[in-house]
Amino acid sequence: MYFGNYEKLVYQAQTDDPELTEKAKDAAARLGLAFERRFTGYGDLETALAQL
Repeated sequence: MYFGNYEKLVYQAQTDDPELTEKAKDAAARLGLAFERRFTGYGDLETALAQL
């Protein structure tokens, strides 16, 4: 019921990890949703962590 109005699962990937992508695809399939993967990377987080 919670996901009843959802149409797709969007996986915002921070890394290129095929295993995690496959897990996200499986989750979409279990929920009956279309799957979309968007690579986001770490953005400014990577730069900020490197400065620590």
